[in-house]
Amino acid sequence: MVEVDRKGGQKTRDAILDMILRNAKVTSTQMAASLGINRSAVSKHLKKLQADGIIRRVGPDKGGHWEVIK
Repeated sequence: MVEVDRKGGQKTRDAILDMILRNAKVTSTQMAASLGINRSAVSKHLKKLQADGIIRRVGPDKGGHWEVIK
């Protein structure tokens, strides 16, 4: 398990980005299990990363993958 900031800070976003870079097909459920936080918290981070133009989702929710833009 990766240690992250319980307040949902930059450490959590960095850990999520690292997971995406290692495996573009990683799911939010897998991220949550690895980080020790709930899936809805991961979803909030993913939405923030998308809104900031850092990542984007390519393809459908099932069978798609993440792409790091920056």
